[in-house]
Amino acid sequence: MGRKQLVLKVARMLEKREILSWDQLLFANICQALGYSKNQISFQRLACNVPIRENFGTTSGMMPPKVGLLKCEAVLFGAAGFFGEESNLIQPEDPYVKETCRVVEYVSLSG
Repeated sequence: MGRKQLVLKVARMLEKREILSWDQLLFANICQALGYSKNQISFQRLACNVPIRENFGTTSGMMPPKVGLLKCEAVLFGAAGFFGEESNLIQPEDPYVKETCRVVEYVSLSG
């Protein structure tokens, strides 16, 4: 039984590999695994909305590590819908949230 599931999973991954990079495919599968059974679809959607090379490829090099990490968090939280007027999940007065919101705004303005 386990071997059959593994073969099916490999076949699905190879099929997806035709349209996704290995990095994006790995990211999508990690997101799916982190979603467990209740949030798999939401996490898969998040992985599809966040192209890994475009958003995380710029975190090294010229950018200080702290800023790069904050950018990654801002992109993920923003894509997941934690920021915005509809969200009541954040504490706007929290210094971390303020800084992350600034990064989200900067990232969205800079394309």
